[in-house]
Order: sequence, then C-alpha cells, then structure tokens
Amino acid sequence: MRIICFGGTFDPPHNGHELLIREALAAGLGDLVAVIPVNQPAHKQIASSSEPADRLEMAVRAFGSIKQCIVDGREIERGGVSYTYETVLELERQYRPTEKISVIAGYDLVSGFPSWKNWEKLKQRVRFIIAGRDSDELNVSSLSGCDWVFLDNPRLDVSSRMIREKCAAGEEISEYVSPEVAWYIKSRGLYGAQGSG
Repeated sequence: MRIICFGGTFDPPHNGHELLIREALAAGLGDLVAVIPVNQPAHKQIASSSEPADRLEMAVRAFGSIKQCIVDGREIERGGVSYTYETVLELERQYRPTEKISVIAGYDLVSGFPSWKNWEKLKQRVRFIIAGRDSDELNVSSLSGCDWVFLDNPRLDVSSRMIREKCAAGEEISEYVSPEVAWYIKSRGLYGAQGSG
C-alpha cells in the first residue's frame, strides 16, 4: 500500500483541501491519504482559538466521505508540538508501505524545509508531493537531495484565514466548505460565527 500523509492545521478544512486530496489520488500518487490535523505546528501559531478536537472533528466531516482517505488524530492525541518526521515513523510502523510515504506540502512551504526537525533523515524517508499552480515559483534548491514530484493542481480561491474572517464578519461560507463543516462551525460558534446552523 502506498500512503500519502497530508498534515495541516485544517482551521477550518475547506474545499481546496478536498480538491487537493482528490487530485493526488486521481494522479495515482498513492492508494490511501491519511489526513492528519496537527496538534501544535512547529513553525507557526494556530491563528484561531479553535480547539484541536474541533479541528479533528471538522476534518472528519470534510474528508470522511472520500473513499481512499482516512482522518487520523495521532498528532492531537500525542499532544505537544507536531513533527512530520515522528508521524512518518509511526505511519511506517502501522502500514508497512510498499514505497516511501508521500508527504503533501504546498509550494509555499518548500523554502522552510531545511528548518524542519530531522530534515536530513526525513528527506531520505519520504517523497514530497509539492502542490501548487506554477512550478516556476518553486524554490528547488530546498529540494536538493529529495525525492519529489510537482502536482499541478487546480487551486480554488479559498483559504482557512479567509473563512475565519468571513465567519467573524457574519458572512456566508457555504461555497467554501462542506455543508457538514459549515453546520459544525455555526453550531459551535467557531471563529465568531453566529447561529445554530
């Protein structure tokens, strides 16, 4: 089995995340996508007051219906700062994949790769799926010594930050997230959203 690891804050998960999962599977880059919400990112602060349990639940609601996708709460259960290297080792032990685990990363993250924990070991263990619109924007020097592939996926004009801002302003978000996620955000009053769904 070929495993794709897709980590992130998913604060909240949106239609762009779902499209990326579907594109990676359609491109034949793996057999199973493990969506793994981080507990605490190593290189940035979580921008909202949402709880890890809320982000995990929203990920289940957003991606649970995708046949070749599982939502995995291991980083939240582990607690503390989440590191890709530790998660990859756990996934290897659990799934015993037939090939290197693939890790999805946005092209905007590539320049920071060398600062990741255990970077030299990580880049020997995984293949990176670099998602973006234009490979010309990619900082390939940070990928030196890496096994990687560029996924030229269509991008939607959506971001988690934009959705949080729309919620705080009382604006509609249904075109950006699944109905289940929109309901959850409203019912929990996340990001300043009003209403009971």
